[in-house]
Amino acid sequence: MTPGLMSDMPARARLGREVQLYNSVLSLLAELARGHQRISEAQLSNYVDGWVSMLTAPMSSDTSGLMGQE
Repeated sequence: MTPGLMSDMPARARLGREVQLYNSVLSLLAELARGHQRISEAQLSNYVDGWVSMLTAPMSSDTSGLMGQE
């Protein structure tokens, strides 16, 4: 995944968010498959909004500080 809006974020933080995104998408797909459920267009749109926010939100000073300590 190219950094784009995440270009100011350290590589380690970008990778962590990408992993979180993949896990979230796969978990949703598995949950829907197991339950033989459907997801509405509004629900899917809401998930996409959350995923975009997960990738593009600025890193908090707490997270930045903790990553610098390791």
